[in-house]
Amino acid sequence: MSELPIVLHVGAPKAGSSALQHELTWRPRRPLVDRPGVCCEYVAIDASGTLLRGDALEGFAALFAARYCMSAGLDDLARLDPARLRAAAGELAALRAAGTIPVLSYELWLHAGRESIDRFTSLLGAPLRVVAYLRDPVSWLRSLYWQRRGPLEGPRDAWIAEHAAECRWSDHLARWRAAPGVERVDVRLADRSVPSDFAALLGFEPDSTDALVNPGVSGEFARFLERHRVGPALHVSEAKFAWSRWTAAAGVADDFDPTPAVFDAAELAAILAATDGATSALLGQCDAATAARIRADARWWSADPALHAGPPPRRPPSAPVEEADRLLEAALMALVAADGAWRAEERRRRLAEARLEECRARPAA
Repeated sequence: MSELPIVLHVGAPKAGSSALQHELTWRPRRPLVDRPGVCCEYVAIDASGTLLRGDALEGFAALFAARYCMSAGLDDLARLDPARLRAAAGELAALRAAGTIPVLSYELWLHAGRESIDRFTSLLGAPLRVVAYLRDPVSWLRSLYWQRRGPLEGPRDAWIAEHAAECRWSDHLARWRAAPGVERVDVRLADRSVPSDFAALLGFEPDSTDALVNPGVSGEFARFLERHRVGPALHVSEAKFAWSRWTAAAGVADDFDPTPAVFDAAELAAILAATDGATSALLGQCDAATAARIRADARWWSADPALHAGPPPRRPPSAPVEEADRLLEAALMALVAADGAWRAEERRRRLAEARLEECRARPAA
């Protein structure tokens, strides 16, 4: 058997990472279809340098609003005593020697600096396969825009100028291609099921259904964030996860408008001008099929507002107070549903404990 690699899913953020990490957390070990005796196993390295596997992944997920586990940021890992990472690398080497391909993931690794990338990959001391999922710059920046904590301060063109470099994908991929130990970089598009595509790429069976883990915020939710600055105790990303989970449980998740388009024609042109060269360079970093899909998708190349408008609203924009009322009503419905589910689970737990005590108290036959 040739030396097995370590697979690093490096992002990008806002490109299906949550769905992938959720699916792998709750079913981390997957046999490869065409390689008998070889498995992929999802693992994580936390901020202390500890390698998390199996039940430890679920323990991490239970404390995280998104209900999945991922590795720590590279800057945090790079600050550790190298001995901690070498110990984790030793555990990964043992897995590989036993016929297991370790898979690690963190969506912000793609944007890490060269020094942190090189330090991390060199300490792993193994052949590395890097996987990145990307979106066209306009839709990616729109998602990032609605991830802000509160109303935008200053002109939007300044915000675009500040963040457009984040979706110059070829620039970020170049750092990974040059990193120690990296033997292969797979560039994929997040325009279909990322978990299913990842399974096909690595050669294991995907789950039968895709969980919708981190959908975009609704139009009402987005406009609410534009009008109101949330307090420091509320993390917008965590609020999104909770909102998506409990509005779905309450049956009201599909009752809201989609996230509105945000950029005008001039802003779209600025985004494409800032990323066009990097997108052209990206074509040379992809396989032929992926490059052809990028060339054929006008959203990567054209500033035509019609291409970037997104789905139409389901109803005319309502007045702010009406939107706030709709959000409050949905939040209350979700809270009631969540509380009901919690109470039902509590009743089941108490009943199970009572039955167990009854069995213990019953005289032996």
